[in-house]
Amino acid sequence: MDYSIGVVFATRPNLKNLQSILSSLAEQTYQNFKVYVLIDQKITRKEFDEIQKASLVWLKNIQDKVKFVSNISNPDFRGEHNVSYIRNYGLKIAKEDFIQIFDDDEVFQKDYLHSMLNFWLDEFNKREKDFVLVPTILFRDTN
Repeated sequence: MDYSIGVVFATRPNLKNLQSILSSLAEQTYQNFKVYVLIDQKITRKEFDEIQKASLVWLKNIQDKVKFVSNISNPDFRGEHNVSYIRNYGLKIAKEDFIQIFDDDEVFQKDYLHSMLNFWLDEFNKREKDFVLVPTILFRDTN
């Protein structure tokens, strides 16, 4: 089975950090993922459009896999909360088989998502549970 991974991270937004993490994700060898960029401050429509436009340069082949979430794109999302609220919101909207939570200042090797998926599958098979939380990846049965 080809599992999907939801990548969730909050940002202020810091365009330098966004460039690094989105470029890193665009280079992943495992490509069955969707990215949820949670902008954790209130912004204007103009700022939201500028962030999306700037990010297009870094997204390369994954433009259709990235969803920007802010007070502009999702009226029920309120920025300026603590990181736990922001991440929980990301967990709520992500519908993929696995959920990976990152900070916006992280970058990864090209095989990171593939390696983490294999690690998770090994852990899942050892425990035979519907929900497993391992150091950096979360799985839940969404059926």
